[in-house]
Amino acid sequence: VTTATNVWTRIGERDREGSNKHKDNFENIINSCFNDYVKKVKKAAVDAFETAGCRSVSRIDFMMKDDIPYLLEINTSPGMTTVSDLPAQAAAMDINYDNLVQLILNSAGLNK
Repeated sequence: VTTATNVWTRIGERDREGSNKHKDNFENIINSCFNDYVKKVKKAAVDAFETAGCRSVSRIDFMMKDDIPYLLEINTSPGMTTVSDLPAQAAAMDINYDNLVQLILNSAGLNK
């Protein structure tokens, strides 16, 4: 489980073309312990990952309301570009891009 990424939109600046194309319209906060409920969200993410039968990596999105995480989606092919969340989260955990790719390949069984 990587570090959590908290993303807030700036009101009125998000358009329908998607967050990755307009990453400058978002404030990203990456921190492994920015709130008391991070452990709860991480547990919910692992539970969702396992229940859905996911393998390797995924990005699991939640919306928080009244400190309760609500699952929005499981993205089983998270982005790997310079503006994507997964490489940024890995970097926050001192995992460089090449090592992240190797971890993904190994988790898919390509290390055999």
